[in-house]
Amino acid sequence: MPRKNKIGHARASPLKKESSEASKAARCSIGASDRSKTSLSHQFDEQVRPYIDLVDSLRSLGLDEDINLPSVVVIGDQSTGKSSVLEAISGVQLPRGTGIVTRCALELRMKKIKANSAEEASSGEVLWRATLSYKKSEEEIVTQKVDKPENVSKAIRDAQDNLAGEGKDICTDGVILLEVESPDVPDLTIIDLPGIARIAGMGQNENIEEETKSLIVEYIEKTETIILCVIPCGTDIATVEALKLAKEADPEGIRTMGVMTKPDLVDKGTEDNIVNIAQNKSDFKLPLGFTVLKCRGQLDIDKHMPLKDAVAQEKNFFKNQFQTLYVDGKAGVDKLSKKLTQQLVSQIQRFLPDLLDLVTEMAKASNEDLKRLGQPVPEDKTHYLITLLQEFSEIVKEAGSGRYENSLTKQDKLYAIAHQLFTKFASEIEDHRPGNTSTPLYCQRIATKIAESRGQELPGFPSFEVFKQFAVQSVLLMKQPAINLLDRVFQKVQEIAFRLTDKHFERFRNLKVTVRGKIGEYLSQQKSKAQADIETHFKKERWIFTQDQTFRGLLELVKSTEPEAKTASEPAVPESPPKHTSYFDKGLAVVSSVVKTVVAAGTTAQSVSHEDEAKELLCKLQQYNDIVRARLCDLVPMTIYYYIITCFCDDVKTRLFKELTVRPAANQSSVPLLESSDESSSEDENNSQEDDWESPEELLREGAETEAKRKQLTSKLDRLRKAEKKLHKFSGNEKAIIEDLTEESVVEEAVASCD
Repeated sequence: MPRKNKIGHARASPLKKESSEASKAARCSIGASDRSKTSLSHQFDEQVRPYIDLVDSLRSLGLDEDINLPSVVVIGDQSTGKSSVLEAISGVQLPRGTGIVTRCALELRMKKIKANSAEEASSGEVLWRATLSYKKSEEEIVTQKVDKPENVSKAIRDAQDNLAGEGKDICTDGVILLEVESPDVPDLTIIDLPGIARIAGMGQNENIEEETKSLIVEYIEKTETIILCVIPCGTDIATVEALKLAKEADPEGIRTMGVMTKPDLVDKGTEDNIVNIAQNKSDFKLPLGFTVLKCRGQLDIDKHMPLKDAVAQEKNFFKNQFQTLYVDGKAGVDKLSKKLTQQLVSQIQRFLPDLLDLVTEMAKASNEDLKRLGQPVPEDKTHYLITLLQEFSEIVKEAGSGRYENSLTKQDKLYAIAHQLFTKFASEIEDHRPGNTSTPLYCQRIATKIAESRGQELPGFPSFEVFKQFAVQSVLLMKQPAINLLDRVFQKVQEIAFRLTDKHFERFRNLKVTVRGKIGEYLSQQKSKAQADIETHFKKERWIFTQDQTFRGLLELVKSTEPEAKTASEPAVPESPPKHTSYFDKGLAVVSSVVKTVVAAGTTAQSVSHEDEAKELLCKLQQYNDIVRARLCDLVPMTIYYYIITCFCDDVKTRLFKELTVRPAANQSSVPLLESSDESSSEDENNSQEDDWESPEELLREGAETEAKRKQLTSKLDRLRKAEKKLHKFSGNEKAIIEDLTEESVVEEAVASCD
């Protein structure tokens, strides 16, 4: 639940008195002496000033670059009297003229200070201080002291010329800051924006209307912004472009206030229309209402009428015209200043509870980003490079060993990924078991080969050459899946290594590219070694050999089995062992299957046909194939893991240290070279390696983007931490400030003080 806003209560309680009380309030408000208002004004100023000062100090830190801070923004069409309104509020003379006069956003910070009688008496002038500043470039901030209110106009024009050029174009990305301290200004910060231009004048861009509207929308679309829309009296408000933009940005009108200017220029008989609009009785209503102001006219400016005289002239004007609006607090610059201050403080109070949490979260995120970028490279580049390579090597080794300690992401856990690929390989080569796809057809091929190869051997003695031919064929079918496994593991290792490289050496483009190249080169070498070992093993598999006792058990079981009567006209086909069992269990299952087949067929060594021999041979082929697959399911992954993962992860540190931190000496390679009788070739290779070698300074050179990003994050973190301190300090004092705010309306107290 939002905290109780006592200032809001004061603003939300309009004066609705009987006519006699209204007259009394009017006499008191218009004719009260300066002394009668001073105590109440100072009390109010002391209560609201801390809120205004807090936001101004946060804005001075540059926090508005990161967070939208509460502010009051003045908008309007050209020549609506925006500058006159600001002059009346601030007491400083702003640039005036026709066309676009405000060419840059002007942030006007006003601070009410106590009058120093001694200083005023010695100088003969009222205490007044002002400072104008703007950012001319990223590195240069121009600051200028302004000694008199009448000199402000020229200082602003000069600043606008520097930011937007000496023509009549506007500047959309520059802000002029004018800070004014005086006893005669309210505690308030207002941002003035260029007026909406309809037609491009001489020296202006053709799209000047779009530029001014875009700049206005950029400010008023922020939900923290209070919109002060200036409209000349007598204008059809349904056609006012500024109000249209305000309504689009603030559909409910809860942060839009209307200011009606030039009431002295309305046609006779139209005064009631002005009153109806100001009292929200027209078709166009604003929840925060309208205020009517009578500011200096051009004739007054030409006569150099002082602003204080203009304020007195406004009071006299409302004595005779629109007196009802003045009594109701809907006319006069003093009423507008008070309403704006109240509304701004109310907006700040709504904003503050979440601001500290937001600043803290942003500071934490910025700090994490800065940590990822790292500190600037120290002077000892070689030692720093060794440290980076050491950290990187540990991460790579961790990824390959399966002992995860550095919170690697799931996609970087190399051992786990490789294990999944090894399991898939075991399943793939199981599909290459002889006769798995079509047992009768496979038996027919074996029988045909037995018949073609029949020599002097007696029936019942199948040819070993036939067995060897089919056994070798079935084994060689598993070679391609083994090579495919090598390719997949190689690609995964390289992908993960490159990703870790990019992440670890993100700051250093040269180092990242170099390490990537070294890793790719080393992995390719290891892949070649692994592939050579795998191919050598498949050459060994051409020798039919096993000492597996399961295979021996097949023959013993067949010999010890007594023949039984046939149970079918055709011999049964040996059953394949069920999947997902151990190879020894499969072997026993095959033995049992063969025995059943032989017994069921009633065969004897003397009476088997070629088909029977083929079925018996198929059983032996399947048994032998199971044994070979068991060997390959272990040996191929072990070979790949050793070369591609173990050797790579263990040696990457040594390789990188040797090749990146030690400069190759002349005529001496940084890595061992194969002996060669061609000495000139060896010398050329050494020279080439020396030419390609990059020093630690070159490898650790940061890109301009990284340096700029670190500088930006450092500046952002600094202002966020300063803002955090200010907010912590303010939150401790805010309770006391709120308790000091009176429950009664400030305006009602002003009336009561005149009784």
